[in-house]
Amino acid sequence: MSFNVIPSDTFKEEAKRLIRKFPWLKVELRELSITLSEHPETGKL
Repeated sequence: MSFNVIPSDTFKEEAKRLIRKFPWLKVELRELSITLSEHPETGKL
């Protein structure tokens, strides 16, 4: 079973600001989205 990852508007705004400073962050966020889509339990405490 796979899920869609839908970031909030606030998250998108903050990520956009951070990506300007840290361009590699865009790749990291994309990888995180893929991981969470495939394994939604990842990152839960």
